[in-house]
Amino acid sequence: MKKKCARIPVLLCFAAVLLFFHTAACAKAEKTQLNKSKLTVRAGKTKVLKMKGTNKKVFWKSSNRKVASVSADGVVSGISRGTSLVTASCGKRCVKCRVMVIGKNDYSPVLTENVIRKALSVPRQAKITIQYGKKFYKRSFGATLVPVDVLENGKKVAGASFFVKDGELGCNILNYGHYE
Repeated sequence: MKKKCARIPVLLCFAAVLLFFHTAACAKAEKTQLNKSKLTVRAGKTKVLKMKGTNKKVFWKSSNRKVASVSADGVVSGISRGTSLVTASCGKRCVKCRVMVIGKNDYSPVLTENVIRKALSVPRQAKITIQYGKKFYKRSFGATLVPVDVLENGKKVAGASFFVKDGELGCNILNYGHYE
């Protein structure tokens, strides 16, 4: 009887050690993540996704290869306008990144009405029309300059110029009139 009782603490200790190593392995697996959870790519351009927290081989997959493809190295290529989900698998861990592919001359995903209203202090209740001016590429910044005018009842009430680079909003410059 004494021998069976002596084994119980040893078994409990062994179970505790197994649980500790399992918990540590799970915590390490949870630290593996992508460098971005959302990505905007212009059609015809590429961006790189990287898996952080692992040295194992990563397998990449795109949910919609007509919109975005992904190479074995995590290079995401924008093919046509739309959204796709890129999945990175490493062991038992799968991490996803939502990829939005925009057209070559499309700025609507980054220059939304809400972004313009906030930049120019236009209240929500104001009934406005947004008018985009002629876009041009600025070599010194490597970005496109997009002028925007805000009209209310046909009258210009505010305006700004925005830099857009690789489908992402850089900064707004040249505020030539806040809403009043």
